[in-house]
Amino acid sequence: MHFDAFDRYHEKESFLHRLDPRVKALVTVTFIVSNALLPDGAWLAFGFAWIF
Repeated sequence: MHFDAFDRYHEKESFLHRLDPRVKALVTVTFIVSNALLPDGAWLAFGFAWIF
């Protein structure tokens, strides 16, 4: 197996890695749609979305 200390991509085991890909896709699409539907000037909501 290839190992490089400066490689950004490492195999890991976490909750997000074990999550079903359909759930990850649904959450991503929901996040994008919710941000697209925000009204102009909703800077506080955009800030919370950026933190999320």
